[in-house]
Amino acid sequence: MMEGSGGNDTNIYGKKITSLQCTGVGWSATGSVLVASFGRHDLCGWCDIPGVLCAWNIFQRRGFDPAKPEFVYEHSSCLMCVACHPTKPAIIAAGSFNGEVLVWDTAAEEPLIASTKIDDYFHREPIVKVAWVYDLREEEYQVSSVSGEGKVLWWSLKTGLKNPSKGFLLRQ
Repeated sequence: MMEGSGGNDTNIYGKKITSLQCTGVGWSATGSVLVASFGRHDLCGWCDIPGVLCAWNIFQRRGFDPAKPEFVYEHSSCLMCVACHPTKPAIIAAGSFNGEVLVWDTAAEEPLIASTKIDDYFHREPIVKVAWVYDLREEEYQVSSVSGEGKVLWWSLKTGLKNPSKGFLLRQ
């Protein structure tokens, strides 16, 4: 999508971001905004390479330019996956290489509205998938995340992603 999205240099608004790969894509609830997470799949251990989340309104009147997304957010570590909220087009969740879950509101002045911390009881490996799952009891969409160690956790925006609302460990 963007110049160099296969793992070479990526250019966003003329800023060169070195060695990032497109690690995930999603569509907003309206179907008009494409979001992508950027990170690296070839890392081991800890990641101190900044990741990037980008969003493009592909049906805008002034023409689509893949090098100029409407929304760009850099994070301290690689972003490995992304999911758009199913009913709120401006809300985007992503998972990081270091095990964090992050949620942005692209319509807000301060876009990062919630993030998990790094903790022994949370994810200890890269998050491989985030999804919005409706919780009938709480009557809200929650972010579900799964990491390489098989930990599946649910997070509520009502609590600012402070602690998982539930979780389990998948085993063979």
